[in-house]
Amino acid sequence: MYQIYYNDSLVYDPRSANAAEPGDVSFSVLDAQLKLAVGSGGQLTFTLPAGHPMIGTIELKSGVVKVVEVLPGGSSTVFLGRVISDEMNFDNSHSYQCEGALAFLNDSVVQPGSFPPYAWPSADYQEYQAAVTANTTPAYRLGKLLEAHNAMTGGSIQLGLVTVPGGAMDYKATDWLTTWERINAELLDVFGGFLNIRYSGDTVYLDYLASTADFTDWNEQVISFGENLAEITRKTGSSETFNAVLPIQSNGDPILYPFFVPDGQYDDGKYVKSGFVMAPAGAENNVVTVEEMTLTGSGAQVAQKVCDWLDANAGTVVNSLTVRAYDLSASDPATEPFRAGKLVRIMDPPHGIREAYLVMGVTIDLTGGADVDLDLGARATSLTSSGAQRIIEEDTSKRVPQVLYRNSSPSSSQSSGDLSSIGDISAYNLFFIEVCWSTSYTSHRGGTWVYVPDGNAVIAHPSVDWTDSGTAHAYRQVTINKSASAGAQISLGTGNSSTPSGTSSGTSYAIVTTIVGYTV
Repeated sequence: MYQIYYNDSLVYDPRSANAAEPGDVSFSVLDAQLKLAVGSGGQLTFTLPAGHPMIGTIELKSGVVKVVEVLPGGSSTVFLGRVISDEMNFDNSHSYQCEGALAFLNDSVVQPGSFPPYAWPSADYQEYQAAVTANTTPAYRLGKLLEAHNAMTGGSIQLGLVTVPGGAMDYKATDWLTTWERINAELLDVFGGFLNIRYSGDTVYLDYLASTADFTDWNEQVISFGENLAEITRKTGSSETFNAVLPIQSNGDPILYPFFVPDGQYDDGKYVKSGFVMAPAGAENNVVTVEEMTLTGSGAQVAQKVCDWLDANAGTVVNSLTVRAYDLSASDPATEPFRAGKLVRIMDPPHGIREAYLVMGVTIDLTGGADVDLDLGARATSLTSSGAQRIIEEDTSKRVPQVLYRNSSPSSSQSSGDLSSIGDISAYNLFFIEVCWSTSYTSHRGGTWVYVPDGNAVIAHPSVDWTDSGTAHAYRQVTINKSASAGAQISLGTGNSSTPSGTSSGTSYAIVTTIVGYTV
């Protein structure tokens, strides 16, 4: 249940409205909708019926509008803002639109100049240098901007949790900008991250968080198919999808020496490629030249930096989820309503969704409507293992790609016993199996994707083609058995090969080099 206040005067309370005498509209609204979102102060719209005593007393950009959530255990503020429009309708009702507390930061201006502006040995200069040393200049600068804003406007927006790291800053402004514009220019445009409004009583806290991983609170409700899920829309897109990187030196020349490449990536002369993302990304021939990388140290250290970058950036897809759910708090006052800035679990097996997402936005009917719209935002999810950024429900190790087997020194005598280290594979149902041509030609590689539902055994034939001289084809039989009687295991069979003319004879079958497990 929600209440609306204006300058501490009660505007709407469904309990009082329901108990009122016929014709008494003192605490009634015709409609009221609240939109809350990460990075936004929110937006409130409501309509008062003709004859409501607050009509004529609510002033534009004067006074504070507050939305309070009332639960059996107490009440809490979920929105603070001010009225920015008042529209009289044909039936003499009045419709109001309110902006949230972040908009207050447009009320103050910051004079042109540089940051840091401080000269030694001032106290401000020493504080700034301490922040540089501690790698906390974003927190320091945001705190200073909020202090100046509050002093200029009489506001009370307090610095909250800051997890964005940063060192020395160098920003020059030639124009008069609002505090909100300076926060964007000096901080968000430089360091990235998310702003999030929190309330403690009537105190507003502004958090500055480095990534979605810093949002750690959970919505109490779970969205479940057949229970409270009404509609779900999932959009998947891809931009700048690639699976290889060409590292270059500062003079623009490629780094030519061989790489020692960790699990999951391998090199092709100058390029470092990711075997994980070739099939799903479909971008094997796209190469990104990374000029901004600082590559220093030994060959192995340079290779690790390149692979770390590739692991975090290659083969990204963007998932956007929009959900309409039944808010159980409408029928059970003890249940906490959905909130933006908190994680929510979605259990929707028919649509293949059993994950946890950050609620980026929520639209709430304050008059008691049960349906809420949840915007779960655009989430970048890496297709490689350590770069996965999607927030996963339960055991993360079972949700992101896992390297189950890696053969760094291929042997022609490979047998099923070589895969004994894999162990139980029951947690995975999608596998990528990579093979190489032979012990002498490990750079010639190919692979296949295999989907194995529970209780099934699937025979796969990952293969590799040789097209450098003539044409050749080799494969290796691999059986993935998840049947209950045989247990979950992976075994090897034989294969065949045809050697191109003019080349030495290779092995009689391809050699398995990598097996990756996924849960989808």
